[in-house]
Amino acid sequence: MNTIIILGIVCLFLSIAMYIVVARRKFYRRNQSGIETFRTFTSSVLTPLGERILKLVSFILFIAGLFLFVVWYFANPQLLLLL
Repeated sequence: MNTIIILGIVCLFLSIAMYIVVARRKFYRRNQSGIETFRTFTSSVLTPLGERILKLVSFILFIAGLFLFVVWYFANPQLLLLL
């Protein structure tokens, strides 16, 4: 059962880290006027697409981490007595 809680923590940590990295990259792409700047047209098309995919993966990992915590909680009957 310890494996489930470790996987839940890893999923939550990875999802939060991925979301922060994507947001940080988007923040540093902005100029003084607040407009995102790209070097080429291709990067202006592919970068937001890649960021959306990473945010989706991050969201899925977050949900999976929460699900693993719920599974771990209900798999331990001694914790159910705390309700």
